[in-house]
This record gives sequence, structure tokens and C-alpha cells, in this order.
Amino acid sequence: MHRPARASIIVFSRAQAAAITGISLQDLALWERAAWLSVGSRRGGHLSVAELLALSVLRELARRLGSRLTDYALGARALFRALEAAERVERLDHHVALIGADFARLCELRSEHVSCAGDAFVAVPLHPLLAELRDQVFP
Repeated sequence: MHRPARASIIVFSRAQAAAITGISLQDLALWERAAWLSVGSRRGGHLSVAELLALSVLRELARRLGSRLTDYALGARALFRALEAAERVERLDHHVALIGADFARLCELRSEHVSCAGDAFVAVPLHPLLAELRDQVFP
């Protein structure tokens, strides 16, 4: 883990990110090519907590979609942007990521949101993914 001198953001190397998220460096490189992602490019190859969470969501998408993951390439890029723009990403336990073929949204779960159905998107609850990351990442 590395904390740049001029910023308060905690960043991780690609190897650290792969170990924390359980994603191989090979899969990370494959996903970057498939989704035209540049993970960590804005910080000299280091990844933020938001990018770690996005990778965890992407890992869940890969598990659910298998070879169809490439159909969601634009949605994966939008997911990274949405999480980078979110404030206090470590506090998104009550949110779900909705990822479609060409979009991604972060939605707060509320009691009136009982269920959703559709083939046009995948819903990934953030709480279990944050729970996985919390002990390893958050001070």
C-alpha cells in the first residue's frame, strides 16, 4: 500500500490489487484489453480503493456472465467512472451496482426496492464485496 505525499488517497500496486481482489494479473490484463480499461493509469499504475471495488464487481460479473463478459465492456468502463466519482466509496454498503451492456449506475437499496428483473443488466450488491475488502484495505 502506498500513500502519495500530495494526496490523501490510498493507492495499491497492480500486484497488491490482484492479491486483495483475488484476480490474477493475467485476468486483469485480459479484462483491460476486452473493456479498453486503463486501470490505475491516472496514478502511475497504482489503483485506488474505488478501482479495487470496481475490480471486485468485475470479478462477480465474470463469474455470472462467463464468456458474455465482453458484451458488457462499455458498462464495465462506466462502472469504473461511477465508482471513481462516488464519495466515500468505502461507505457504499447499502448500494448496488447495476451494470448493463453500455451503462453502470450505483443505486441505494431502500425498502421500496424489493426486486428487479431483466436481462439487460446485472445487479451486484456492494456490501459483500466491501466486507471482503474492508479488513485488508480500510484503516
